[in-house]
Amino acid sequence: MAATRTTAASSVLSSSSSSASASAAKVEAEATSSSLQLGETKAGPKPLIQEPAVMTVDDSAALDAMARDFDEFGSDSDSDDGIEVGSEARPDGECGMARPPTALLSDDSEDVAGVVTQVRAAMLVGQGEAIVEVGVDADGAAEGLTMEQLEDALEVLEERAATELEAQMTRLRVREVEGGAVAEVLVRALPSAAEFCEIRVAVVGNVDSGKSTLLGVLTRGKLDDGRGAARSCVFRHSHEIESGRTSSISQEILGYDAGAEIVNYTFERTPSWSAICVASSKVITFLDLAGHERYLKTTLFGLTGMNPSYAMMMVGANAGVIGMTKEHMSIALALKVPVYMVVTKIDMAPPNVLKRTLRQLSKLVKSPGARKVPIVVKTMDDVVVAARSFLMHRICPIFLVSNVTGENLDLLRAFINLLPARTEWSQLTEAPAEVCIDDTFSVPGVGCVVSGTVLSGGVTAGDSLLLGPNAFGAFEPVTIKSIEVRRHPTKAVTAGRSASFALKKIKRSAIRKGMRLLAAELEPQAVWQFEAEILILYHSTTISRAYEAVVHCGNVRQVAKIIDIVSACDATGAPLADADMPSDARDLVLRTGMRAKVIFRFLYAPEYLPVGSRLIFRDGRTKGVGRVLTCLADPVDVGPIRPSDRRAASKARAASKRVGRPADGAAAAGTQPVATAGSSSQRRKKRGKKQKTVIKPISVA
Repeated sequence: MAATRTTAASSVLSSSSSSASASAAKVEAEATSSSLQLGETKAGPKPLIQEPAVMTVDDSAALDAMARDFDEFGSDSDSDDGIEVGSEARPDGECGMARPPTALLSDDSEDVAGVVTQVRAAMLVGQGEAIVEVGVDADGAAEGLTMEQLEDALEVLEERAATELEAQMTRLRVREVEGGAVAEVLVRALPSAAEFCEIRVAVVGNVDSGKSTLLGVLTRGKLDDGRGAARSCVFRHSHEIESGRTSSISQEILGYDAGAEIVNYTFERTPSWSAICVASSKVITFLDLAGHERYLKTTLFGLTGMNPSYAMMMVGANAGVIGMTKEHMSIALALKVPVYMVVTKIDMAPPNVLKRTLRQLSKLVKSPGARKVPIVVKTMDDVVVAARSFLMHRICPIFLVSNVTGENLDLLRAFINLLPARTEWSQLTEAPAEVCIDDTFSVPGVGCVVSGTVLSGGVTAGDSLLLGPNAFGAFEPVTIKSIEVRRHPTKAVTAGRSASFALKKIKRSAIRKGMRLLAAELEPQAVWQFEAEILILYHSTTISRAYEAVVHCGNVRQVAKIIDIVSACDATGAPLADADMPSDARDLVLRTGMRAKVIFRFLYAPEYLPVGSRLIFRDGRTKGVGRVLTCLADPVDVGPIRPSDRRAASKARAASKRVGRPADGAAAAGTQPVATAGSSSQRRKKRGKKQKTVIKPISVA
């Protein structure tokens, strides 16, 4: 997301919001070499960035220079939008209106009105907030103002923000430049002036890295006692409290008011979500995901089906990069989700252990699959620069915190406060309505309630939408009775918002995973087969036709089979050599690092897949990522592979091996195999017969 920049002679307005298209171009995530496991390195030229292993930001001016030019870190092109990574593309929503040098200090009302207009436009793109630079010329060069002029300009901007924009101005920092001083301020709408801005952050990391504990500290405002008191406030189930490990997806919210103060801390008791939303201008929704490998499918659903804007990677300072850390990192990067890192438990890690952990993180972040620049955030100036440069350039902010002592937690809270909203949602408000369902509830007196994210358009109470697909691929019309956003009633929601919808005359048992609420003009169709472009991240052997894996695409999670490999190329994207091509195209196999176009077929039920959706397929751990190219028309005989049919075919094959003849075709099609002399059915009958007991008299001599 590129920053929105407008200029007013002595002030340049820069929105903290940015577009997802620019973000996707700037935050490259897919592995592009044969060594695709994160953390692995390959032989080659020395990296352009040498020691220290983790770059620090003691001088914010040096970070500004680094953030403006990242051309040396790669020039690969992104296949999604064709924007060259590392190029200085113009950010979406950027205005270039120049004003006289004394615009905010001028008595001319037109000049001041022009500045206010530019701030309003920047706030519209940023969903109610914008970062404004005062003391920068039309080209973005920091000319600077004297301290007296800067104070006068800030007073004028603060007054106009309150009276004309219904917003509040918060001073972030003042930095010295050659010509004077430049100020950066945050202008955010009041809660009563507009709906709050919502950002979803997925919390991922290995088990016991402190994910739930950090969320409990951030949302409750109380430090942990070192024995799990904070995490017990966010667990949903009793077995989670007993084991201390998250097994489900729990959500916590953190609200900021127009003055950048945390709303959660202003109540004497733990406030309700509705109370937080009413008093907040910006709400951060944390998705606490499971860290144990056993619950990987739950974590994948949270990353694919709940549309997080960011991922917060948690790493324990005492343990380092272990377990599922690399797995979660690779999934987030493959889904183009920007990642920042939080190193916890620094109070209990010796200096040499902490240094080792930072070296591991540096290797992980700089690996071929990520290619980012690690930045340790140490001061409030670093926070502002990192937040503004986070999405425009390939940097990965790293925070070193302690949940027991509270060290550096203020820096993390300030960074979360400045996270920009995704701006592509404003471009989808006029599209037909589409809601991705991620959970269901049954509320007494209300009925069936579904929750999800509005992907496009808007939904109003009383609207009629299509719910589906069901197990047969059909869509059923439903009516929206009422809507709630974070347990606060509302009449309508727009694209980018998470909400709960009460449905009329629908039972909860009728809702299945993968369903959506869609506008009728979309004319949705469920499909059994689809063509996808995939990249094999890792596989110990080979992948060929009839390979089965669990496909995660949005809120869809179902086993699918590769029924055909259309084409394949090596890790560099070049077609396979003739020596590597089999004589029969059906014998083509895929290995680690290869790209291919394949056709998947769902095994149990048809699904609705928008073209262009990103997918992940796995058997056990993640094996590959891809993108949906086309949804194929199904042949007449395509249907579900019923479990009974598969069991019957398996029995037929087993029986044929025992009697030394091939399996009967009818048995493979679904009929029961014919019992033979050595079949298992007859052996079971023999075992079931009761043995007669014969008593013989014993002769006595």
